[in-house]
Amino acid sequence: MDTRTIEERKVILKRSLSEDNVLYMERLVIWYSVTKEFWPKTIKKPDFTLEVDRKVLKHKRDSIKLKMQEVTEGQITEYRQSDIPILLMKKDGKLLLTEIPTDVNIFTLAKCLGTHKCGKVREECKRLLALPDEKGGCEKVRNHSSFLERYPWIKEGYETFNTRKDIFVVKKCEHYVSTSK
Repeated sequence: MDTRTIEERKVILKRSLSEDNVLYMERLVIWYSVTKEFWPKTIKKPDFTLEVDRKVLKHKRDSIKLKMQEVTEGQITEYRQSDIPILLMKKDGKLLLTEIPTDVNIFTLAKCLGTHKCGKVREECKRLLALPDEKGGCEKVRNHSSFLERYPWIKEGYETFNTRKDIFVVKKCEHYVSTSK
């Protein structure tokens, strides 16, 4: 057997929304030195290895707390017309909003908040089309995935706007019909 040491990285994301609407997010990145044994005939296929040692080289922890405020659709319209980067969440029938600090990576924020239900691989929503609703389409798609506050059937999700790359993610939706069924 051949033994090699490689460096691996693991990312752990956590989030929670407290009862007083404080969104807490944490990212922990751990770098490891991993020693593995390779079988001679499979040296180029790391799937056929046996890990013999793992040591932590370093770790980095980032955390952020964002105070969310409950808002009305009228207030959201005012924010949409400003230049302020905004995170808008819909949870338990409430619309919650906060300004996004300039030092927050929007893609890390999105990973921490969760994945998009409508476009999940092999579980895409059958209604993920720009067709009229009566023909099996979705108004959200026709509106280019924006204006979370306008869709009462979306029960949970989030949207960023006034950022370089706006994000719209649906987590719970009454119109969702999986293609895997």
